[in-house]
Amino acid sequence: MSDDGFGPPQRGGSSRPGASRDAPAGDDASRAPAGPTSPQGGPGEDAGDGFGPAQRGRAPRLPRPRRRARRERDRSARGGHRRRRRGPRPLRVAGAALLVLLLAVSALVATALLRMERVDVDGLSWIGPTQANVLVAGSDAREGFTEEQAQDVGAGQVEGERFDTLFVLAVDGTDVGVLALPRDLYVTLCDGTQGRINAATTRPGGRSCLVETVRDLTGLSLSHYVELDLAGFVDLVDAVGGVELTLDEPIRDERANADLPAGRQRLDGVDALSFVRVRGIDDDLGRIGRQQEFVQALARELASPSTLANPVRLTQAAWEGGAALTVNRAFGPLGAAQLGVASLGMREGMPTYLVPATPQTIGGAAVLVPQEQAAAELFAAFRDRSALDAEPGEEDLPGADP
Repeated sequence: MSDDGFGPPQRGGSSRPGASRDAPAGDDASRAPAGPTSPQGGPGEDAGDGFGPAQRGRAPRLPRPRRRARRERDRSARGGHRRRRRGPRPLRVAGAALLVLLLAVSALVATALLRMERVDVDGLSWIGPTQANVLVAGSDAREGFTEEQAQDVGAGQVEGERFDTLFVLAVDGTDVGVLALPRDLYVTLCDGTQGRINAATTRPGGRSCLVETVRDLTGLSLSHYVELDLAGFVDLVDAVGGVELTLDEPIRDERANADLPAGRQRLDGVDALSFVRVRGIDDDLGRIGRQQEFVQALARELASPSTLANPVRLTQAAWEGGAALTVNRAFGPLGAAQLGVASLGMREGMPTYLVPATPQTIGGAAVLVPQEQAAAELFAAFRDRSALDAEPGEEDLPGADP
């Protein structure tokens, strides 16, 4: 065997030197610990280089970093803070809930808008995102009623269309006011002739003539036109589960088929229609007062938790309410939003006014002639929105709280 410091080749690998040939013997002996000898009596693989015998068929393994050390490095890179799992933040939950609510409301508004009948109406003009003057007309048309249903509500079967209810809903943010226009108000119509205001729809242009007549009378720019028919009115009231009213005295009117006791009660669609159509117990002015009372009660019902928190009832209200309305063709989501805000104001009460007028007989017909100076003062207060500032029941303008 050679004395050059090499032993026999290891099986599966080549022989490797244990120490440099030029190194002093004493130094080598001092560094190398005693190790096993080979079968031939020579030294085994030199342990002084830090390696054991070569592994058969593969390179030696390097030590793997410990997982804990890696976690410590990662934590140090993040600033020394350990990231913990947390539950959902309240702000995120509220934001998600608000998003769901907005989507639901948007879907209901879209449903109602799709159900509305749209007609061409000229003479309307945009006022602003938070301001609106909505001309609301209650149609007395019997369309949608069977003969039996018409008899139930005391409407009979009459050909054609008339407007028994007419008012301007003025909106300024959440402030709301109502300017009622009696159907027998004697005014100058759009074609220059004189007549009752509800006769405007019999002139060329129909609804457009009505808009022009009201605009010329009051000096108000009108932004939207909304029309409600009798059958749709009944369906809408039933969709919200009826409307609660308190009557100081019983009401009986055979022509309106109304027989309502005094006290607190919930009116279904048929009884509600009878209530707003009653005129035999007083006059047209008394009926306007009852109609305005009912509009506020209906607004409270629509904005009540029993409706808003009930998805079925809310969906039915949007479905039936949309079908009950006829609107100008440009009426869209912003107009619907304005009416929605207005309903919030109406549920808390709102100032209501009736055009000041004097009963007269003209051409054999009983009419109401506007009192020029008092009416002008009232119209000016609606134009500058001061009429909307009054608390309900404390209005000090002409024609207040009919």
